[in-house]
Amino acid sequence: MVDNQARKMESEERRVVSLKIQTTCEEKKTERKDLEMEERIMGMNME
Repeated sequence: MVDNQARKMESEERRVVSLKIQTTCEEKKTERKDLEMEERIMGMNME
């Protein structure tokens, strides 16, 4: 009974961690897009 509960908690924690990792990856992608846009705007201003 206790063992089952522990296993449940463990998988829940793992799920939360993987969700956090996913969110971080998404944020990084968005950040990169923002940077690319900024670079493009800067490039246009330089010309």
